[in-house]
Amino acid sequence: MQKDWKDKEGNIHKGKVLAEKSEFTVIACEFCEFNHVIEIPNDKFLEEYYKNQYLGKRVSDAFFKKMESEFEWNEIFHNEKYDIVESSLPMHGRTVLDIGSGLGCFLNTGQKRGWQCKGIEPSTDSANYARNQFNLDIKEVYLSRDTFQNFGTYDFIHSQEV
Repeated sequence: MQKDWKDKEGNIHKGKVLAEKSEFTVIACEFCEFNHVIEIPNDKFLEEYYKNQYLGKRVSDAFFKKMESEFEWNEIFHNEKYDIVESSLPMHGRTVLDIGSGLGCFLNTGQKRGWQCKGIEPSTDSANYARNQFNLDIKEVYLSRDTFQNFGTYDFIHSQEV
């Protein structure tokens, strides 16, 4: 079975249906060559989802303890990323913007290395954790076409699993 959907630019996304659940349909899109949901959610839907529903029932002391148990491993991985980026930058005044900063682990590693760090995180629970645990500058907002210009320029922009 095939389905199609016309986006706001007038492009027709169509392809074989891979899965359906509730109101969601995933297709193998012939237009953009990605597997994706149709209709593609708009910014308003995504902002609301990530702010209020993304973590959902996972937000608990047990969730945060599990995440904390992975901090040491994550720091090793994050230090490797900073090593690569730092090899191309001057020593002082390094700035990083982390899009989807989650609990702040990546920025915490940068802060320890002397970076000026800022995060963007739509989830209230995650943003609060990063602020409270690591004293990070986290803007609780969904990054979109309307908001991206509010953040200025950075030496390094990071985004992982977003």
